[in-house]
This record gives sequence, structure tokens and C-alpha cells, in this order.
Amino acid sequence: MRPVVSGKSKIYSGISIDIPQGRNWGTEASPSDPEEVYRAVVRGFDAGASGIVVCREYEEMHEASLRAIGQAIRDVATPT
Repeated sequence: MRPVVSGKSKIYSGISIDIPQGRNWGTEASPSDPEEVYRAVVRGFDAGASGIVVCREYEEMHEASLRAIGQAIRDVATPT
């Protein structure tokens, strides 16, 4: 099977974090597990993504999730 994009377009992995839950468009905070956020970012790059898009409202994001994203990007960018 031939890849549809074939290197002609960049693919960005969408990572949704800290999405509120509950009634009325999510009124209850629901922080993401930083380790799961980290793994999602790494898996996106491992799958060939050119970058990531962090999905949701910035003011809803928790510092621990943002730190996990930053660490994953640093780890992916630094060859072992």
C-alpha cells in the first residue's frame, strides 16, 4: 500500500489534553495524566508526524501536562 501523502505534505499529530468533563460543555476539571500525555507526544513523532498540535483551550491546560509535552519534545529532538 502506498502512503497517501508520499512526503508531499507534513502531518501533525493532534494531542488533546485536560478536556473538562460533565454537563454544560464540561464544567468539571479533568487533568490528563502527564505520563500518558508524554507517551502520546512520543508516539506521534514515532509514527512519523512532523510536529504536534496541542488541542483544547490554553486556559484549561494544566502545567503538568504542558511540562510533559515539553519533555517529550526535548527527548524526541535529542538523539540517544
